[in-house]
Amino acid sequence: PIPTSAAWKMPESCVAEGTLTLKASNTRTQLKKLLQERGNGSLLRAWRSELDSDFSQCVSLEDLQKCANSLGLPGGEAAAKLFFESASSGGVLTLLDLDKKAAVLATRFKRWATGIQPRQVFFESDDVLMRGKVLSLPDFADICRRNGFEASDVEMADVFGFCDISESMDGIRAHDL
Repeated sequence: PIPTSAAWKMPESCVAEGTLTLKASNTRTQLKKLLQERGNGSLLRAWRSELDSDFSQCVSLEDLQKCANSLGLPGGEAAAKLFFESASSGGVLTLLDLDKKAAVLATRFKRWATGIQPRQVFFESDDVLMRGKVLSLPDFADICRRNGFEASDVEMADVFGFCDISESMDGIRAHDL
């Protein structure tokens, strides 16, 4: 017999994404939300400041569990471990494992930035020199766009966060790049 619509429930394997269980997928969603909050709206800022401070672009289980505790992730270390074991590849968690869109944006920006000299392009502008060598989001977006990096305003703010790793989050300094 075919179950009625009230009795039918979507199988977990259909709800989950890829190899993630539904529980691991929910943990990823919660982790991303907490990271965005910690990053003042920028998932990339929090990724870099909370998880990937050495900029290796990968995170160990231990680092993820520390971050889970710091952020107050529901389920704590156990939830982080379940997500890590479901999502990671090669024993490390990458930004791609956490958020594909953010990973593509970060990769696009890094590829673009390798084609220019970021410190020279960003910090030899007269506008920036007059502001004590602290690059604001509007200046950053303007300079990026004038030099061929295209992104929406929301994406540009996230990339700005990726580069602005200072605790004050007031702007990018040359040593941040």
